[in-house]
Amino acid sequence: MRRLGPLYPASVALRRTTVMRVGPNAPIGEDLARSAPWVVGLGAITGFAGYAAAWVVARWGASPLLAAAAAVAALAIVGGAVMESGFARWAERRAGRAAVIASVTSMVVRFAALASIAPGRWLAALVVAELAARWSAVLLQRLGDPIFDDAERPGYSVGEVSWGVIGAVTAAVAIAAAWAFGWRGIAALVACGACAFALGLEAQRRDGQPGSDALAAVAALAGAIVLVAAALIAPAWPAWTP
Repeated sequence: MRRLGPLYPASVALRRTTVMRVGPNAPIGEDLARSAPWVVGLGAITGFAGYAAAWVVARWGASPLLAAAAAVAALAIVGGAVMESGFARWAERRAGRAAVIASVTSMVVRFAALASIAPGRWLAALVVAELAARWSAVLLQRLGDPIFDDAERPGYSVGEVSWGVIGAVTAAVAIAAAWAFGWRGIAALVACGACAFALGLEAQRRDGQPGSDALAAVAALAGAIVLVAAALIAPAWPAWTP
């Protein structure tokens, strides 16, 4: 902690939301709330990692479909499957055995949406989608009661985050979305926020308060929303009319 100083919250975010480990494996404590901006900001790294995987596969001569599959897989691997495993547990409590279908459908939607985006816009789409996913999870914790899960476990919970931090992070993500997709990028963020609020209300009604798995479900939904919106904004092919 002394070596990293003010960057220690970044190592906390890396440790809890990615497969990367930086700094000592010291108790997290009060640095959980301070890691909130880093939790969101690391979406830029995971999004870039997904694009890098797609670029490498494409350079080997693979089709856009295989490149999209590589990108989605890389997102899950670099992100430590925090989003995917949490969403699967959340779906299992809601749907039982049908949770497998829900988990697979979530991945398929993200894959199909990415494959439907013009390849030149993949980097922007992946980065904004990952930023929006993590932002939605952090936003839900400010809209409802703070979530104090086991700080040593992977997850998007950051405890009691202030409105000032939420405002700064929201502005940064909104700027990125507007730069990438204009006003329609902002509209996609609004949809992500609305879904986070709705899912938070549902979790509050059923579970008493949202938990870490609900945050992962919000992140998965928000990431899919942004990728689908990007596919509508910058399609790879002309619109299909049956």
